[in-house]
Parts: sequence; C-alpha cells; structure tokens
Amino acid sequence: MAKKGDAVALKLCVDRLLPIRAARDRAVELVLPAAQSAADLVAATAVVIERAASGDITLSEAKEFMALLEVQRRSIETADLCVRIEALEASGSLAAAPVDVAARVRRVLADRDGRERVLVDRDGHVKGGDV
Repeated sequence: MAKKGDAVALKLCVDRLLPIRAARDRAVELVLPAAQSAADLVAATAVVIERAASGDITLSEAKEFMALLEVQRRSIETADLCVRIEALEASGSLAAAPVDVAARVRRVLADRDGRERVLVDRDGHVKGGDV
C-alpha cells in the first residue's frame, strides 16, 4: 500500500524504519570529571546542575544524568564496603567484634554469596551453616 502511495501506510513504514527519537532521548554531550570515589561525584553533580541552570540541558535530562550519577555512587560505595569487610575478615578484627555485629555481617555476606545463612549464638558459637 505504501508503494502505491497510501500516505498512512508510508508513514507507518518510515516510522518503523527510522523511529522518531523522543525529545528526552536526544543526544546530550556533557564533559564530566572522572569519578573514582563517591566524593568525586560532587564535581560531576555540579556540572550537571550548572548545565541545567544555564539551559544547555532540560531539567528532565539533568534528572536522568543525576540518576546515572546515583547509580555510580552506589556502585562505588558497595565496592568500597566489600573491600572494607574483606580487610576486616583478613585482619581477624571481625572475630573480635561484638557477637551480634559479627553475626549480622556474616549473614549479609552469606546472603550475598548465595550461601546458607550462619546462625551464631550469644557466645559467638556457630550453630549451623557455612562461614
């Protein structure tokens, strides 16, 4: 039908071949500083806010960038916490921690690794599970 000149059929074909980008999906170029730590994200956030305030990007685009920066912050924070916990375990400091704190950390680690939960009694003895 499109080949015969039907405008509606032609529009449907073109829309499927070349989808229209939504206004919020336009390409936006921002030069953000490298972020190796959560503290580094402050400068990146300032750039996004400055560009939105000057009208270079829309508020919805700024919101999308901020959401990406938040995901990056959580990733950095999670990696940092994993390193800290592993360092505590390696130093043996985790064993010296109060029993309830040590048990909670072991449960979180066990859940993260998909292993069985560890049950620790008040004296610090493991009741069952995988440590």
